[in-house]
Amino acid sequence: MQGQNKKHSSPPRRIAICGICCALALLFLLAGGLIPIGTFAAPIFAGICLMPIAMDIGTKWALLSWVAVSLLAGFLVPDIELVLFFALLLGYYPTLQPTLNKIKNKIGRWLAKLGLFNAVVAAVYSLLLFLFTSSALREELTGHGIGFWVVLLVMGNATFVLYDVLLDKVRLVYCLRLRKHFFRK
Repeated sequence: MQGQNKKHSSPPRRIAICGICCALALLFLLAGGLIPIGTFAAPIFAGICLMPIAMDIGTKWALLSWVAVSLLAGFLVPDIELVLFFALLLGYYPTLQPTLNKIKNKIGRWLAKLGLFNAVVAAVYSLLLFLFTSSALREELTGHGIGFWVVLLVMGNATFVLYDVLLDKVRLVYCLRLRKHFFRK
């Protein structure tokens, strides 16, 4: 599946596709601040926008696009939590997932994926609490009891597992239905 059309795309076409995918990803991130669930949904959709780059143009191009979108989002998107989730996990995860899926031991594979997710969640909220802090944000983050955070983390892990499974389905839909529109002979 991956890299199938690399030889069919010229450099200008690759640059154009990267630009369009990056612009669409940035658009999702900008729109994410408008709806309450957007803080978590927008980085997911933005990361999926970069998936065709990884699959058809190359991993280096996809990672460069992720860096570009992360930097632009850092300057343009007012919701820092959304930007951090994109920059630290959800932006590059669709590019990383096929590599993680090569881990043969199913338990080891899921431990690696969930370990990455939980490390990023800890990093994001530590950064929000100690570095990008305001009195309102500090109050919001520290105003809940430990039970709230445990439930939130369990729900986050369940959502991440669902996201991981559905990402394979999105990749399949792209290969079977959408790829032909990006790379015509």
